[in-house]
Amino acid sequence: MTTQTKTAEKADNGPAQLPTVKPPLTAGGTVTAIIPRDIDQAYRMATAITAADMAPKSFERNTDRVLVAIMHGMEVGLTPMAAVQSIAVINGTPSIWGDGALGLVLGSGLVEDMDEHMEMTEDGKAEIGAICTIKRKGRKTPIVGRFTWEDVETANLTKKQGPWQQYPKRMIKMRARAFALRDGFADVLKGLHIGEEVQDYAVLTPGAGGVYEPGPRPERSNYEPAKPAEKPAASEPYEIYDHVGEAFFIYDAHEATDQLVGFLNNCPDDHVEVLADSNATVLARMEDEGSGIAELYRERLAEVTAPVEPETPEATEATKPEPAAEEPDDEPYRVAVPIDEKKGKSNWQKYRNDYKARIAELSASEEIVSVINRMKKVNGPALKNMKAEAKPWFETMGREIQKIIEDNAKAESAADEAENNLRPG
Repeated sequence: MTTQTKTAEKADNGPAQLPTVKPPLTAGGTVTAIIPRDIDQAYRMATAITAADMAPKSFERNTDRVLVAIMHGMEVGLTPMAAVQSIAVINGTPSIWGDGALGLVLGSGLVEDMDEHMEMTEDGKAEIGAICTIKRKGRKTPIVGRFTWEDVETANLTKKQGPWQQYPKRMIKMRARAFALRDGFADVLKGLHIGEEVQDYAVLTPGAGGVYEPGPRPERSNYEPAKPAEKPAASEPYEIYDHVGEAFFIYDAHEATDQLVGFLNNCPDDHVEVLADSNATVLARMEDEGSGIAELYRERLAEVTAPVEPETPEATEATKPEPAAEEPDDEPYRVAVPIDEKKGKSNWQKYRNDYKARIAELSASEEIVSVINRMKKVNGPALKNMKAEAKPWFETMGREIQKIIEDNAKAESAADEAENNLRPG
């Protein structure tokens, strides 16, 4: 066969195939994440993650859930794999685990300084709670998140199975951090809640007759809604609003009554009307049920909205009325706010103790309810500052003062009963 014949055969069989050249392996360089550019690429990535069983159990190998986590994570700046590990939907609320939230905030370049520590009592022998302080660039005032052991007890967190029993110090630290991150970096988190906080909320699940009842607390690996309750609820729950008109939580009848009394006792005078208006429907229901709470609100409203008497023209000597009795001095009822010299801040813990001691001192010679009302009026500005700067101490003092009133009422009732028993029949 000649060379011309071979060439003709190659021409008949098409162009000659060149050998495949494989690119050489490379080392070094910057490792970057694979970022999808459209929904199709994101779905392909979600499918691969699901097939490889690399997603947390809460996704239940559901490609659509993984896809949504990737998309939500990319909106706040997380790479796809980081989003799948950090984003979770708990009780229907999109959330991010605390370490992921901290990573976003630190990566934003907006943090100037950060400190997390346990707050101790003055003698240094006991822990009060956890504090997270973050200094944001361009902002003079640091953002402070605080969560106390008293808050833990109030929310019954230590009674829950799981991390609160196994790692309570770690959990209280994460709650303080969650408050600080959400308060100071909402623009970075873009509305995402913190997972460690959300998983401790009561789960609202449909009950019989459309009534919602608290469901079981979900574990980190399982966020499916609880099954509908089989037995009907005793009564419709109450949605309570605080003194600025924001929904606070949902309670049963007994808890709602206690919560409203607490709000009423600690509410500034200029917010009593807002508090009553916000809870008008609840108060109407309670009045129908004979709880007596609505009457307390009406009395307090009448007290703070009483019309001011108009000034009368200057009287002559002949018509000048007898001089009115002088107003009692406010100073005995005023409690000075002590300053912590080391921290240069108001010492609200000592203020609480001084406030209670003054009540005990004055109530030895005056009716205790009158003393408490007078002190609340005289110390109004200080109490507002206390609520703004140290809300846990403010709430603690309110509960303790309410208990003093209740104990006093019980003691008076017992004394009256004893006196009646001594009288001849």
